[in-house]
Amino acid sequence: MRVLVTGGSGFIGSHLVEALIAGGHEVRCLLRSSSRPGWLEGLAVEHHIGDCTDPASLSTAVARMDWVFHLAGVTRARRQQDYYLNNTQGTYNMAHACVANNPELKRFVLVSSQAAAGPARDGHPSKETDSPRPITAYGQSKLQAEQEIVKLKDSLHSVIIRPSTVFGPRDRDFLEYVRWVKRGLLVNFGHFERTVSMCYVKDLVSGIMAAATQALGSGSIYFLADPRPYPWNEVELACQNAVGRCARSVHLPSWILHGMAIAAETQGRLCRRTSILSRARVAELLEGRWACDASRAMADLDFNPQFGLRAGLEQTVAWYETEGWLPTTSRA
Repeated sequence: MRVLVTGGSGFIGSHLVEALIAGGHEVRCLLRSSSRPGWLEGLAVEHHIGDCTDPASLSTAVARMDWVFHLAGVTRARRQQDYYLNNTQGTYNMAHACVANNPELKRFVLVSSQAAAGPARDGHPSKETDSPRPITAYGQSKLQAEQEIVKLKDSLHSVIIRPSTVFGPRDRDFLEYVRWVKRGLLVNFGHFERTVSMCYVKDLVSGIMAAATQALGSGSIYFLADPRPYPWNEVELACQNAVGRCARSVHLPSWILHGMAIAAETQGRLCRRTSILSRARVAELLEGRWACDASRAMADLDFNPQFGLRAGLEQTVAWYETEGWLPTTSRA
């Protein structure tokens, strides 16, 4: 197939591009003129200069493509309007470019986020049929992006993927947590039980690709995650095993976390850069119930995760060490 990938130079996108190439597909990646190839360096892909926020740059990018995988967007921003510009408006522009310039497109796959659905409620993992209730501007922007796609379901054959918490090689967000564990600290906040759905990046990619090949209804939505959510203490144990370190638990009161977030945001504004820690991120961390039900994907997409938490973390930490992102671990 001839495939266009937006966001292909990022963490998830680069793994998707590699899998598409391995599958024999012709891959085109949409890149901003100011962007570096990043993880695409040396791969057999066509680089097409364009920007999802610039509709005029998209018409030739989507032409003659069989599949479009739309992953481009922002997960962190200094201003709330940046989420809507890149995630909502960018998706709107991509979808309408496909309708106008490629009526023969076989499938448009939007990679959204569990944040669009919001946290689980009533102690049960979220399902695709639950009413969404995002709690951050990021989640709201991703939900609005989904809604723009659903509006076009009769003219654009689309599938929407909601990944859970994704981890794996090249991911810098989870790296920060692993570094703290490597230092011997398990940083926690509050005194409540946390449950999270996880997905190793290679398992996620297999689900994303299946969304393009399976016979599915246009506008269908799927959570992608390991079959069962993990209690956070299980994540802590798996991470300690992966780094070969027994860490000590340290609890931070929520007010300290809020203070750290405000300080990080202030520094980000002064330095004109985004921070991993923000008040929105604190809201997500303090919610604690990020569990979703992937049974629909397992049935319709034949989604069958192969790695799981422990094996995935072992591979992730080994990659971090090989790349010098973590000090080399001595294992007994």
